[in-house]
Amino acid sequence: MPRVAVIGGGASGCSAALTLKELNSQLEVVLFEKNDRLGGMAHSMDGINYGVQGVHKTFQHTLKMVEIARSLNPSIPKPQPTSLSSKFVTPNTTWSTTSTSNMREYGKDADKFEKMVREAQQYPDVYALLTIVQACESYRISRAFVDTLVLPTLALFFGTGNQVSRLPAVLGAQVFGVKDGRSPITLFDFDKETFIKVSENNMLALPPLGDVYWSLEQHIRRIGIDVRLNADIGSIGPNTTIDKTPFDAIILCVQAEDAALLTSEHYSRASSVLSKAKYHTDVSITHSDQDHMKNTFGFEEGFNYFIQSKGR
Repeated sequence: MPRVAVIGGGASGCSAALTLKELNSQLEVVLFEKNDRLGGMAHSMDGINYGVQGVHKTFQHTLKMVEIARSLNPSIPKPQPTSLSSKFVTPNTTWSTTSTSNMREYGKDADKFEKMVREAQQYPDVYALLTIVQACESYRISRAFVDTLVLPTLALFFGTGNQVSRLPAVLGAQVFGVKDGRSPITLFDFDKETFIKVSENNMLALPPLGDVYWSLEQHIRRIGIDVRLNADIGSIGPNTTIDKTPFDAIILCVQAEDAALLTSEHYSRASSVLSKAKYHTDVSITHSDQDHMKNTFGFEEGFNYFIQSKGR
């Protein structure tokens, strides 16, 4: 019987393990997680989420896992529709997803960016070799446009902080909907007046994720997936072994820097590629006290999520 190891019990690891079982119920799947719970960065305390608050409607795997958890625990509420409204404060300027004045000084850059996104969606293999910054530079898109509009928007959705400048262009381009584009995961439509077009109820606020992942773990175990919490894996051995246990395949669902460490001893080429991803510590604050946010950060009413990034 084929044996597959999934390392990392966050959203991607849980989804990978579940999908493997759906594709072949005879597979022996082992899910390794270094913490004492599943969920990775997504968790909650006293019913309040931290790490992840919501998702776009296109995140079908995440929403499917929530529904699995709700089928076991009906007290978990449904994801609630909500509208995205964001204000970005950058070294260059301040802009909002609801303002029509964002693009006044970027007319030519907007045209170039739309063309770049369209081409990146049409030729993904080529743009997989470029970062989003390099792709914009190849189109002579101004650095101010990239730093003020492109990178903050991508950081908001990819959750990657200031290393988002190293995001492969093919991924960055996929989230923008443009005319004649070929994106399977459009999160928002590109708009020449506001940069992105915000539609009503385009996001879903998630229920308490601590409850979701606890119930999800029960389901994962029930369908025959071997869940190993507090799993301290030093490295992946030769011939896809973990602690001298052989596997037919190993799927890494961890941060790139952790994957580089796991593969460094016996898979130098893979480790070299993974180590090129750089991670930095940003400051993220979510707050429900509007007076505090206004007095501290100068935010107008309605904005309560703050990310401080050093840029690129």
